[in-house]
Amino acid sequence: MNNGAKQSGGWSWLWSFLILLFLGGILVAIAIPSFVGSRVSKLNAIINNLRVLDAAKNQWAFDHGITNFDQAAKSTNELSKQDLAKYLRPLHRNDDFVTSVADEIYSANKLMQPPEAKLVRKIEEWPPGSIIRYIDNSNIYLEVLLPDGKRTHFP
Repeated sequence: MNNGAKQSGGWSWLWSFLILLFLGGILVAIAIPSFVGSRVSKLNAIINNLRVLDAAKNQWAFDHGITNFDQAAKSTNELSKQDLAKYLRPLHRNDDFVTSVADEIYSANKLMQPPEAKLVRKIEEWPPGSIIRYIDNSNIYLEVLLPDGKRTHFP
């Protein structure tokens, strides 16, 4: 018998809950990768900054007529921020070589020495005081010198 009253779906609260659960799942799926990847992306940004610094050193040497290893070996001066400023223009801000990602301190070093970044705080498994060097070499491209003197190489 129908009393004229229309029965509403008794499960509307369930549909609302499922929609909220679905939207929450989407937000979590978007947020988690950014949290997990943030440490790795900082390390990748530091490596990229070291590559840019190395390329700027190479360009400076080429512009100053230093085209072979013998000439580069005779160059004893460490390159300054002023020397490399015009080659780092897009990344050159606040009187730094490149923009710091995690408060690391960059050093260009001499021509025959790789550029390096000294960590001020922990990134990945590397404690503060670790030095990351970018080596443009076919066997090694990254060297990490830990504060206790241990070295780690990454191909």
